[in-house]
Amino acid sequence: MSVIFLTFGCYDDSDIRSELRDHEERLAKLETLCKQMNTNISALQAVVTALQDKDYVTNVSPINEDDKVVGYTITFSKNGAVTIHNGKDGYVPAIGVKQDESDGQWYWTVDGEWLLDSKGGKMRASAVDGEDGQPGTPGQSGVTPTLKIVDGYWYVSYDGGKTWEEETLGQAAGESANLIEIAQDAENVFFKLKDGTVLTVAKDNTKDFYVLVSEIFELSASFEGKVGDKGWSKAGVILSTESGCPMDKSVLIPITEPDEKGKFVVRTEDLASGTKYYYSGYATDGDIYVFGEEKSFVTKPVKITHAIEILDVGTRSAKVVVNWEMSCLDPSIVLGLKYGAYGSTLDEYHPMESPQQSGSYEFVLEGLSPGGNYECSFYYIVNGVEKEGERHALNLVAVPAGQEGFRVRIDKSVIKADGIDCVTLSVLYDGVDVSQEASFYMGPGTLDDVLMTSRSFSSTIVGEYKFWASYAGEVSPTMSVKVTDLDIPSSVTDPQPNNADFVHRVFLNQHTGANCGYCPYMTRFLRESLVDDVKDMVVLSVLRNYLSPEPGFANVKNPTSGWPYMTFDNIRSYNYGTAPETFRNDIRTTAGEKASVGISANPVYNAATKQIIVTVAVKAAVAGEYNVGLWLMQDDYYDKQVGAPDSSYDTHHNNVRVAESSYMGAHCGYPLGYLSVGQTAEWIYMIDVKDSWWTDLYDDVDLDDLHFAAFVTTPYSRSFKNVNVIDFKYNEARAFEYLVETK
Repeated sequence: MSVIFLTFGCYDDSDIRSELRDHEERLAKLETLCKQMNTNISALQAVVTALQDKDYVTNVSPINEDDKVVGYTITFSKNGAVTIHNGKDGYVPAIGVKQDESDGQWYWTVDGEWLLDSKGGKMRASAVDGEDGQPGTPGQSGVTPTLKIVDGYWYVSYDGGKTWEEETLGQAAGESANLIEIAQDAENVFFKLKDGTVLTVAKDNTKDFYVLVSEIFELSASFEGKVGDKGWSKAGVILSTESGCPMDKSVLIPITEPDEKGKFVVRTEDLASGTKYYYSGYATDGDIYVFGEEKSFVTKPVKITHAIEILDVGTRSAKVVVNWEMSCLDPSIVLGLKYGAYGSTLDEYHPMESPQQSGSYEFVLEGLSPGGNYECSFYYIVNGVEKEGERHALNLVAVPAGQEGFRVRIDKSVIKADGIDCVTLSVLYDGVDVSQEASFYMGPGTLDDVLMTSRSFSSTIVGEYKFWASYAGEVSPTMSVKVTDLDIPSSVTDPQPNNADFVHRVFLNQHTGANCGYCPYMTRFLRESLVDDVKDMVVLSVLRNYLSPEPGFANVKNPTSGWPYMTFDNIRSYNYGTAPETFRNDIRTTAGEKASVGISANPVYNAATKQIIVTVAVKAAVAGEYNVGLWLMQDDYYDKQVGAPDSSYDTHHNNVRVAESSYMGAHCGYPLGYLSVGQTAEWIYMIDVKDSWWTDLYDDVDLDDLHFAAFVTTPYSRSFKNVNVIDFKYNEARAFEYLVETK
């Protein structure tokens, strides 16, 4: 058996423990030192900010530890309180600030030398305002260094502790932050840095002066107060719209002549009405500014009264007069009139030009719609805030349908080539004759056209002449006048001059084409519907315009994009799905209504020139504005019909070859003007007949295939409607057709 003896002896580790204790105490002191250093650096930047902001010290309180003053709490008027620790032994980096004379800015120093960043640039301690002329450019904040101790060496951060640099600050030693020494007298507090730099901040020496606002107006205010006897080089009132009255956003109003007791009265102009302002007294000896207690006031709002008078309301414009008065003249206030559609947001603005304190201003509102309902209101803008007055109605004058806008009229489209018979041109705008202000041209509508010196035209030379007009920046379509040496027939003698009860017929316009596969359905519908008594109550025209006009036929456009399509007096339409009896009843009803006009026609065919001259007369049974048109139609035209059930659909009747009815872009007929009851007006047409209408298909020309539809329209709901129509052969006169004979 083996026996092991363990011997335990005594060991003295007191030296090691003492060393560890000393090390921990040294680390604690360094940590405290580091905190004090960072506190002092922040405090130093607060001092720089105070200098920059013209701030002043309101209180200095010592910090005591073990009956010893180890630092001070400095309270600034604007920037609050900071703590500064006194220093004593050991090395700590001498972080300080120094003003660069080249730009007036404060920069950080270390041991009296500029503190440089990684690019060799000086580290700014003061903030920099945005550059003049660049509104909204933010100021640049100064950089605040932060210190820490790592492995016994000082490290510095320039970005708030995100990154750290050892730099050349050296080994950490010392017991406290020997950075700033504090001294003061009755007027100032002195901050002495380790490198000998002394920063001076004034104390609050404003207790012996005051400022009060004494009078407040819309754009100005008066102040009274007392300066005191401190020997200030300058004093006065600082004024701003921002609390705290920052120097870069404030106005200094200097005192010029205080009395022997230091009292003063000062006035400032160019304020904004209805605005809150902050103010206090200020005083300076040239370098140091001190400020009094901040107060505030609100300027009076400018009172504005107004009255609106509607002077003239037309078809497209209105004149409105505004009378106004302001309690004072404020050039920054915008006055004006705005308008818009009734019941909507008024978004058309018309500001006044340089309004005075009171006056009268006439507004001309243009570009409105005839018959439109609008509202207008006086408005004003003060300090960027708009206010609107009571709304007033503007109900524009309506323009009868067919008379809206720019219209050129000719009183004839055919004249004799005798140099005596003439055509007169005129221009109407919204039904008002403006011929005196218009310009008239002869030609096809080119730059080479001749400016007419007269609105009348006559000639001895046979031919077709084109005319157009311009007014207020608008240009009319060209209009044709034919000059002939043929005899012009007179109108048919009225068999019953004292009668005004005319036969009334419906004008049907079928839009179709040989290549329209569904159009035979409309043709069959018309064949089934226009029978018995109804067939004599209508005049049917066929417009061959499927997709585009067929060659040789009139270009009267389909008002829709669908085929087949048929209009009924140009105010309603039907399709082939309508019940024939329903359609017939509609015809009977309309034809049974009183006819507004009667129509007569006297055609003469000249075989030598192959021209037909027609004199159409219109007699009013109902007073109104009327237009007259003439369409030449051809029967027995053959063309293979797509989709036809049998060959009878290949022969087409009532096909419109010539449409003498285009006026200002619409086939409403030429304007006759206003006719009173019993009044008669005439229009003369001259139409060329072409052999190709037959010879393209047949060997012979058959004039008996030709007949006319003469129709009369009147304005209707921004368009026009047919009020009567007659059908007559190319060589047969047609008298007014009355319902009842009169003796």
